[in-house]
Amino acid sequence: MADAPGMNATPTDAIGPLSGDHLSVLMQSRERTKPMRKASVYAGFSGRLMMASGLLLAPFAFSNSDTPGLVLAAVLMVLGFREMKLARPMRQLNGSAVTALAVNQAMLGLAVIGYAVWYLVNPGHSAMLSQAQAAAAQNAPEFLKPYESYLGYAAMIAGAVVVQGLTMLFYLSKKKPLASFSSECPPWVVDLYRTGVMG
Repeated sequence: MADAPGMNATPTDAIGPLSGDHLSVLMQSRERTKPMRKASVYAGFSGRLMMASGLLLAPFAFSNSDTPGLVLAAVLMVLGFREMKLARPMRQLNGSAVTALAVNQAMLGLAVIGYAVWYLVNPGHSAMLSQAQAAAAQNAPEFLKPYESYLGYAAMIAGAVVVQGLTMLFYLSKKKPLASFSSECPPWVVDLYRTGVMG
């Protein structure tokens, strides 16, 4: 964003509270912060979804004596709450939020993979897959039935790698536009976002 004359000055240094040039810069800043604002909205949605998933999984895991499932439910709720909290600093263009959100997704992926690997190594009754397996068993070919649980856990691992991997890349892709915005925009514009006045 090229600075117009006086754009590095704060609005109070101009003749009026906001000159036409200042308003133009603010309009441009809205466009340039769109990727970060989208990431913030997604983080809020993702966090709520993770917490809801944990809350739904917990009673099933408890009723099935699924200790790994209870651990996963707790991890989902903790990471979901953290994701929700990180949505605000992401909207305020806090560069550390980008990395923190990517790490949160990595931890989620590792938790799901760990749960699946546990039941691959220690076959047992998984609360997460029990309902899906019961429904699938009615339509599954006979030759696949002995491998249903293995296929289910393999699908969980693949899903975690793809979904959490892509979400990590989605968050990390915001590093460059955020750094560019912070270095090229007048400090007073950046401060408006970082203090929550704009966002």
